[in-house]
Amino acid sequence: MIIEIATLAFLGAGSVLDIRKRRISLLLTAAYALTAAVLSLPDPGNGYSFFAGFLAAVYSLLTRGAFGMGDAIVIAVLGIPYGTERLFSLLLIAFASCGLTSAIMLAAGKKKKTDSLPFLPFLFLGTVLSFAFC
Repeated sequence: MIIEIATLAFLGAGSVLDIRKRRISLLLTAAYALTAAVLSLPDPGNGYSFFAGFLAAVYSLLTRGAFGMGDAIVIAVLGIPYGTERLFSLLLIAFASCGLTSAIMLAAGKKKKTDSLPFLPFLFLGTVLSFAFC
């Protein structure tokens, strides 16, 4: 339960920074990574969870930063306490909700195709929903 609270606090604070400044704090991410590593020592996630972060980093490079490297680092760090199943369920929810939000904003004329959205709020939503339903 403590790791879930730490995760929500990290993603909540990170979401506010991502929305306001379009930046992800590496210091906050490192603090969470250390906390997650210590708290998950008795029951760590598996090593495959980091692979999602690696794939996100490759995607960030391929899109020349359209998907932020900070987001990829956060995805990798979320793999520390959570196994592959939980991580992929929260990522599925995050990407689906981001895509749906983007489609609605494009259709409403609020955003252009070249505009971007902060992704950490969607990771926060995906995490909350995966905790509640998975």
